[in-house]
Amino acid sequence: MKLHVYIQLPGYLREWLASTIGTPVVFPPHSVENAIIARHIGRLPHGGKPELYTNGDVIIEVPVIRYKPASEFNYLGRRGKVMLTDAIDDLFCIDMWNSLAPYLSHGGINDRLDDWCAERGITLDNIEAVRQRFYRLRKNYAQYHIILGKKYKKNLKKISDDGGKK
Repeated sequence: MKLHVYIQLPGYLREWLASTIGTPVVFPPHSVENAIIARHIGRLPHGGKPELYTNGDVIIEVPVIRYKPASEFNYLGRRGKVMLTDAIDDLFCIDMWNSLAPYLSHGGINDRLDDWCAERGITLDNIEAVRQRFYRLRKNYAQYHIILGKKYKKNLKKISDDGGKK
C-alpha cells in the first residue's frame, strides 16, 4: 500500500511540480525532499483524524522508510509540510534560474519566460506570478552587488575602461 501526504502549494508551484515530476509526486531516491519526509513523518497525534485529500492539494508519495513502518508513521505535521514546501520552492527556483539566467544578457527574457512556463506546464493564469518571482530573485542578487544580465555587461565595460577602478 502506498502512503500519501497532501500539501497546499501556490498554483504555479503545483503546476510545475505536476508537469516536471508527475502526479502523485514521487521524489527521486535519496533526494532532499525524501529526507525531509523521512525526518518529519510521525505518528498521528492522539485523537487526531487522518488527513484527507482536498481539492487543490498536491499528492506526495511517502517513500518506504525501513525504520518507520507506514502502518504506524503516516502523519506529516505542520513543520514537516513547511520544510517540504520550502524544499520544493528551492527546487523550482534552481530550475527557473538555471533555465532562464543565460538569456538575461541576450534580452527578450519575458518571451523566454513565457516559453519556459509553457514547457513546464504552467498556465497563463500563473505566468505573472513566475515572472514576479524571477525578477524578485534577480533583484535580491543585485542587493548584494551580484549583477546579472545586461547590467552586468555594462559594469564589465566600465571596469575595463577605467583599469578596474570605480
